[in-house]
Amino acid sequence: MFTLTLDPRSEGPVISPLLFGHNFEITRRAIWSGIGAEMVANRKFAAVENGLPKHWTVPKLCGRAVVDDQVAFVGCHSIRLGEDGVGGMEQQHASLAFCKDTEYSFRLRMRCLVERTVRLTIMSSGRDECILRKVVPLRPGEWQIIEGHFISPVTTENARLEIVSDTKGLFWIGAASLQRTDSFHGMRRDVIDLLKRIKPGCLRYPGGCYAEFYRWQEGLLPVDKRSKCQGAPWQCWN
Repeated sequence: MFTLTLDPRSEGPVISPLLFGHNFEITRRAIWSGIGAEMVANRKFAAVENGLPKHWTVPKLCGRAVVDDQVAFVGCHSIRLGEDGVGGMEQQHASLAFCKDTEYSFRLRMRCLVERTVRLTIMSSGRDECILRKVVPLRPGEWQIIEGHFISPVTTENARLEIVSDTKGLFWIGAASLQRTDSFHGMRRDVIDLLKRIKPGCLRYPGGCYAEFYRWQEGLLPVDKRSKCQGAPWQCWN
């Protein structure tokens, strides 16, 4: 038996209002863009809604997109495109925001059956300025990585990302990534600098409802190889 006695008449030192902690779950995405540098939403297609990966749509003139449970880059499925014509996927949202004269990096994990080319396009929110137009070759066979760098010619928010093949034929997308080149291990350096200025006493990680699905061993793998959170489909940003 342990007994604790408190004397309300006895006052201790004043607790500083600056002594507080931060929840990484809040700094992650609940505040606009948060600490995460990743700009592509649902980049491994973990969350599926109405037969399509959440945050993704099929561009006009493209055939349907299929969640393929037989072919997967990581997790249990990938996105199959091009079986009924030209294939492609796109997304547009607030976190696809670019700053003029800033360098960004893109990375795609893709697979195809026959040699083909795929076009990666990023347009400003009004679709009147091209931020990136890159045609990349795909070799038939196993999963391959397509990556590169570019400097944004404009400052814009709500840009549109499009991954399209202009020729018919099957291909798969297993993961997509778009970040500022100067990101620090997937985190935004500008947010890290602001957190340093706040000087929080502690950081809660991973935080909240995500904790029961978190497996620290996954963090030892290359970022694209880390499994998707199958137990928590709402954790669908990355």
